[in-house]
Amino acid sequence: MARRLLAYNEQLRQMAPAELGQELTRLNALVSANAQAASPQLVMELSLALTHARNNGDIARAAALLDPIVKSTNPDIAPWQPLARLLSVRLVEQRKLEEQLDRQGLQLREAQRNLQQTNDKLEALKAIERSLTARPPSAPVKPSAPPPPPAPSAPPAPAPASKAP
Repeated sequence: MARRLLAYNEQLRQMAPAELGQELTRLNALVSANAQAASPQLVMELSLALTHARNNGDIARAAALLDPIVKSTNPDIAPWQPLARLLSVRLVEQRKLEEQLDRQGLQLREAQRNLQQTNDKLEALKAIERSLTARPPSAPVKPSAPPPPPAPSAPPAPAPASKAP
């Protein structure tokens, strides 16, 4: 059973997007028609196909399909549980990684927007600087009143008187 699912996974991996879409349609119809009585193999195949489709919500749907197999107490389903758990854990990790990638994408776009705003501000400052240096130097301003006279200095101190002998 595990080898068959691994071989099926390899087939899915090599399918063109149109073929994969047809396979998903076929599996969805089979699982929907049998709803509660769908075989574990069919459910596992649909889950694997959904992991290859890469459409919004497919990973969550694939995990939801595996959940009843993982939690089942039916002895007929027990042989499928280890593989279902493995795939379920992989899907949870993939979903976490995709969410992390989405968050990092948002952070990157925000950082790029901030960088663009900073560059715009820098260019505006450069334009102001160029406009200030491009003006011809203005003529010196002549004072309207003569400069004040220098402050009088203190008179020199008297020299010490010398004594005659």
